[in-house]
Amino acid sequence: MRKKIILITFFVLFIINNAFALSLKVSIYNATKEESLSRYPFEIIIVNPKEDGRHEVLKTHEFRTDSTGTFEGKVDVSSGKAIMGEVNYRGVSYHSPLVEIKKGQENYTLDFNVYGITDSGENVEISQRTMMIVPHDEKNLLVFDTITIENNSKFTYV
Repeated sequence: MRKKIILITFFVLFIINNAFALSLKVSIYNATKEESLSRYPFEIIIVNPKEDGRHEVLKTHEFRTDSTGTFEGKVDVSSGKAIMGEVNYRGVSYHSPLVEIKKGQENYTLDFNVYGITDSGENVEISQRTMMIVPHDEKNLLVFDTITIENNSKFTYV
């Protein structure tokens, strides 16, 4: 009897764990060298978006691509409403767009393009600059300076 209870408990926990798992395929591609990154680490972050635009991070899972530069597996997303991925390549963090978890959808895909690093600015130009000054109170102003930079190369400008 005791073995049956332990076995039933194990199966119930296994079913509950897989009920909140989704199938995920992630690929990481070095667009500078035009090759996949094999055995490269990345993170999947389970979040709940808030009304103010921020995200409450619930869990972070670390994975690694296989020899072909892809990862295929299950990810536990219990109580999460969205997922996003992050790859850190040579000191630069690349983030995927926020992907909402939809009821009934089981398969999700995240593709990352990462780039080599350069400090040469020959292919980088400022395409737009906007400065906005807004009164904050009687004695203070808020100053917002927005710069739009276009990079027309296969490198990340640092």
